[in-house]
Amino acid sequence: MAFKFDVTQAIKLRGLPWMQPDPQLAHKRLEVLLNGSEDEKTGLKKSQMDLCQFVGLTAALFASVAATSLQSPSLPQTHWSVRAVWTVTMVFSVLSAFSAYFAFTALSRLRSTGDIVGFYAGVPEHCLRRWLSEQTETRRIYELGFMGPVLISDYLSLPGQLLNYSLITYLLGLGLSCLLPFTVPSTSEGTDSDRNVFIFFILGLGLSLSFIILSRVFLSINRTAYVKRLKQLPPFQDVETLEAEGKREETWEVGRTND
Repeated sequence: MAFKFDVTQAIKLRGLPWMQPDPQLAHKRLEVLLNGSEDEKTGLKKSQMDLCQFVGLTAALFASVAATSLQSPSLPQTHWSVRAVWTVTMVFSVLSAFSAYFAFTALSRLRSTGDIVGFYAGVPEHCLRRWLSEQTETRRIYELGFMGPVLISDYLSLPGQLLNYSLITYLLGLGLSCLLPFTVPSTSEGTDSDRNVFIFFILGLGLSLSFIILSRVFLSINRTAYVKRLKQLPPFQDVETLEAEGKREETWEVGRTND
């Protein structure tokens, strides 16, 4: 079954340019879901589980590194922004590890290739093929909310995105800890600095949670659109089923004529 899926265009229509997955990767996943063998579909699941496991372990390591940095004896003499940035690193790392764990758990529950296709597409495999066979233009699929593979790419790539943010913020804090002593030799720790660190903590936590919540909300909305659209379609019957029913009808007609 040949089908061209322009992932980049789908993301533009969805209006989330800041959460763009790799178009080639998402397109490759869709090709595997529609045309791949059982081994390829199982391999897709296994590779994603290995990636989630690696991201989770790396995020936990980053969280421990950030926690050790926050306990440095020289940290009270540095500017409050260093503590603030490393606190945000802790938030990103911990939530990255948790999101990787939840994604790994969701993938581990997929027992069959049909479950794998259903997870990535948002609907059962036969419903996906039935729906695609009803569409003659790719544009119509976008308009109907066919965003399953794109949204799943966002959902599964979320732990890696948070891990990238934790790496960036940790390096930023490390750079500030080396630079600020030359510009701000000493600072007094007081209520203002503690308040600023807490504000950064709230901002980092809110940003991370917004990524997680938005990915789940859009996934839920589009799966609801799937179900609504599928209810409007005729019952699905593949070619083998139609041929079998045709043969039974012919046999019944022949038997009726002979009687």
